[in-house]
Amino acid sequence: MRKVNGIESYFEINIRCRVNEIRIKQLLHHIASKDIIGTPNSDLDYFIIGVTNKQIYHLYDDRGLDIFLPSESRRADIKTKYQSWVLSE
Repeated sequence: MRKVNGIESYFEINIRCRVNEIRIKQLLHHIASKDIIGTPNSDLDYFIIGVTNKQIYHLYDDRGLDIFLPSESRRADIKTKYQSWVLSE
């Protein structure tokens, strides 16, 4: 949500592309630094949706990332591999 002239507005932009078409380093830097730098449109949320693997990634700022996974076994794999990084569920 974003306020424009005092009016709450919602924007949605969908871009269908392949992973190799994304400048991922620049995208992640922009999202992670939005609280620090206050980049343009820094109040927007970005979701990366993996259509093939059915995973959703939401890097909300430099503090963390939400990952939505399709199966309990995949969640267990991620939790085991990155146990020291997991803050909460």
